[in-house]
Amino acid sequence: MSQSKRLNLARAGAAVLAPACCAALWLAVPAPVRAAAPPPFGANVAAISVDTATRTVWAAAQTGGPSDLVTEMNESDQSVVTSLAVPAGVNSIAADPASGTIWSGSSGTGPGGTQSVTEIIESSNTVRTLDLTKASAGSEIVGIAADQQAGKVFAVLASGILISIPESAPASFSVIATRTAATASAIAVGAGRVWVADHATNTVSAFTENGVPVAGLGGIAVGANPVALTIDPTARTLWVANQGANSVTEIDAATGQVLAHAIEAGSDPVAIAANPAGRAIWAASFTSNGAIAEISEAVTPGRLTGIVGNLLPNPTSVAVDPGTGQVYLAGNDGTSGTVLFLGPQAPGGLRSSAWFSSNNASEDSTGLAVSAFPPARYSMTGAPGWLRLNSATGVLSGVPPVSTHVLTFPVVITATNSVGTDTQPFTLNVGTDPVITSAAFVTFAVRVPGRFQMTAKAIPAATFDLSFGTGLPAGLRLTPAGLLSGTPAPGTAGRYIFGLIAFNPVNPGGVGEVFTLDVIPDRRPAFVSASRLTVRHGRRVSFTIRAFGIPAPRLTFRGRLPRGLRLTPGRPGTARITGTARLPRRRYTITVTASNGIGRPVIQRLVILVR
Repeated sequence: MSQSKRLNLARAGAAVLAPACCAALWLAVPAPVRAAAPPPFGANVAAISVDTATRTVWAAAQTGGPSDLVTEMNESDQSVVTSLAVPAGVNSIAADPASGTIWSGSSGTGPGGTQSVTEIIESSNTVRTLDLTKASAGSEIVGIAADQQAGKVFAVLASGILISIPESAPASFSVIATRTAATASAIAVGAGRVWVADHATNTVSAFTENGVPVAGLGGIAVGANPVALTIDPTARTLWVANQGANSVTEIDAATGQVLAHAIEAGSDPVAIAANPAGRAIWAASFTSNGAIAEISEAVTPGRLTGIVGNLLPNPTSVAVDPGTGQVYLAGNDGTSGTVLFLGPQAPGGLRSSAWFSSNNASEDSTGLAVSAFPPARYSMTGAPGWLRLNSATGVLSGVPPVSTHVLTFPVVITATNSVGTDTQPFTLNVGTDPVITSAAFVTFAVRVPGRFQMTAKAIPAATFDLSFGTGLPAGLRLTPAGLLSGTPAPGTAGRYIFGLIAFNPVNPGGVGEVFTLDVIPDRRPAFVSASRLTVRHGRRVSFTIRAFGIPAPRLTFRGRLPRGLRLTPGRPGTARITGTARLPRRRYTITVTASNGIGRPVIQRLVILVR
């Protein structure tokens, strides 16, 4: 990413400083060993915050060890200044530029873990950790917020307990409310009020800094699963990231009026930050490719300006320095955490094609968002009337026409921001999702060759594969065209259950069903037809010799038939005696041998009496 810099603190050469000696009521934190090699930043960057006075960014990261880290970075050159040990389970962080302190909240590790808030004094890198376990009543810290005007820090626990910590005397903390929410999920402070989100009831409520509910500002309905809050002190608005609703709610913080219940903000918004100077709100989406949405405060209610996609895996936190307008995004790829400093970048990398399905009950859509900062605006030319493009999100949508063959629609897509423009010829292809039409059950037999053709209606044609389950037994294979064939090997008898997937370019993830394959065991032959046959001379005869086995046995014969009768081999394991016996009062014996490779051959002596 040009101008944007990723800082992977698993590789950053940060000096790790031990905490200062701890006074009464303060917990000692294990100090990491000094090492020339950079310490790990952790597999999970839980939260970031900006100190606007020192122009530094602070990241709270979980390392998976006995202690976690809070890391300081310079805004100017994105360099790591230091990393400090804090209690395990760190999940939140807040900077107070007025006092020059950083505060982090930790929920311990596992049930019953220590609940604590850590103060970092920036000028000396002094670390002091306050034990809140007794006050937590067994609940976990879910968020902290600092009010620099009042000189207070607030911590909210999942049970709804609200704790106030005076920065001048942290040890004199107090529980100011015990039930701010049924299940608290986030906290924000501004204008003398503490806001708490409740993801059990999908509401937010305001309290005074003494813990008293504010009349008219309780139980305000927002979207599903509110997980993050931010306040714009200039506009006096509260913003709520609703992860379950893929939206952001805007609320007048003075009156409680919901100005916009559901502003589009991309998928799974889990973090939110305000930039009062830029009159913008930034919401981060917890997706595998990472995205951040900009919402404009220049209009009321707020409106989505655009989405920046393909930034970093699984964003967890976003922060803004209103003085510089710099935006920061934190995320994790499963092994290490990253803090991304977003800088100007022209749009680039627009897709050149996509597929729509015409057999869906509703409209289809696909995203075209690119890594551009500020967010790009999108437009297109040459599109059919049924196709629409969201200029803010870059999402194409529409209900395509139905056809018996692939349809193609060439258009031109343009992405533009203040840095530059990208134009891309684009082909929209229309086909159908696969629909499996063959049976979901088939039987094979050990040592017996077999075949079964799986089928699906799809445009273009579907390809088949297996997903979950034990896989196919030895001797069988499934081709991409869906032909299941082969000879099950000895010892493979049993029932096999697996996922069958049919996919094509329209639906590369595929549609599936549970498929059952029964492989029946091999069996030694056994005769099921009679061993004695009586016929009358001069009358027509038809008699079938039958032997059952798996695989079907081969029959061989020895002996002489009555004159006028003949023996004709039939399907495996069968033969027919037909004709008209000419001579009466005669007795004949023929020996029939059935063999299929299982055990010794089986012999039947067939006696034929002619009367």
